[in-house]
Amino acid sequence: MKGIILAAGKGTRLKSLHAQCPKPLIPVGGQPIIERIIRCLRNARIRQIIVVIGHPGLQIQRYLGLGEAFGVSIEYAHQKRANGTAKALALCEPLIDDEPFFLSYGDILCEPQNYTRMCAQFRRSPCDALLAVNWMDDPYQGGAVYCKAQNRIVRIVEKPRKGSSTTHWNSAGCMILTPIVFQHIRRLKKSARREYELADAITSMLSARADIRAYPVTGYWADLGTPQDIARMNQLFQESK
Repeated sequence: MKGIILAAGKGTRLKSLHAQCPKPLIPVGGQPIIERIIRCLRNARIRQIIVVIGHPGLQIQRYLGLGEAFGVSIEYAHQKRANGTAKALALCEPLIDDEPFFLSYGDILCEPQNYTRMCAQFRRSPCDALLAVNWMDDPYQGGAVYCKAQNRIVRIVEKPRKGSSTTHWNSAGCMILTPIVFQHIRRLKKSARREYELADAITSMLSARADIRAYPVTGYWADLGTPQDIARMNQLFQESK
């Protein structure tokens, strides 16, 4: 199984923290975010990783190189336009050898054990997609995930209005996908944000009765979208020393 990290897009900078630093390179607990993700994948025995970068992604490529320093092998895909997560993922199709792959967003962290346990669960019980989900009081900032028996996902609502969700599960930004997802990406239309969204491709898979299941993450989880998120995670790592 290969790993894919989406490290491109409009949200790659936190200007109030590091004016010239792409978000995936901002240090959390002394390590850049993307380096922590790579180490989590490596601990899950994933040694071949594809990193999707955009502008200013060359900084990321210079830092990571070919991955030798991190005990992995890294290939790069370049997203020339920030036109959505689905289009970013589509760039990887020729590189994944028609096999399931582990996808992680470049600005989301969860406890390393989740990567290992997700891979083990997928091997024990294969499905079309296994999505990490996180418990939140009101999952309005990300995708609200609706599940039925045996953690089978039946619906995803991308960015619901605050207070409108009737589920407490939020998409946690890590997932194992099969190549079936590329069939649905090719049929996508632009979202209201004028982008091609991966959540819409997963919704299309659900409409086609794909077997999509949830994996509830344990331990810490963080979507590192603001300086406050970074500060909170730095504090967590400091306290854990």
